[in-house]
Amino acid sequence: MRRRALLASAAVATTSLSGCLGRVYSPVGGDVRSDFGSSHLHPHDDPLVEGGLGDDNDAQFHARLVVSPETAPSFLDTERNDTADNMRNRVGDVDFETTFLLLFEARMSREETYHVHNRTGTNPKWTGWSTLDISLETDSATDVADEYYPNADELVCTALISYESKSSPAAAKVTLYDENGRVEAGPLQTD
Repeated sequence: MRRRALLASAAVATTSLSGCLGRVYSPVGGDVRSDFGSSHLHPHDDPLVEGGLGDDNDAQFHARLVVSPETAPSFLDTERNDTADNMRNRVGDVDFETTFLLLFEARMSREETYHVHNRTGTNPKWTGWSTLDISLETDSATDVADEYYPNADELVCTALISYESKSSPAAAKVTLYDENGRVEAGPLQTD
């Protein structure tokens, strides 16, 4: 009888503790708000990010968290050097005590070109102690592609989005939605 009572009380204590711990990560992580984002189109054969979706990479999407200067990407000089300089400056101006960045790249055909930005009306949500669930969405940019890159077969959209948060995530799962709310890609794991 004693053993059964002891096991029952241990089960109740464990269940109560796990329920408590399951709810703690949200307040510990705090709110995360999208602060600012920019989205740049460029030809696939003129990459903007070292190790990103350049000529030697067949991937369609790439997501990377930038939580400190050490995790910042290297921006390559391109035909449009002002874009690379602007992105370098944005990373250099970040206060990583209160802000982190998401670098997101998407490769596409010129006929289906889009920009990528934070999904309207959503902010990232903590899904674990240090993991975020981030939603992005597309916005058609075929007119921009037709005007500036009429001879390009494939384009890449490189987006750099900043988020305000009291704590930085160790990882994120990113889901990209199209303009109609359908999942375009994801969830994609950041590197």
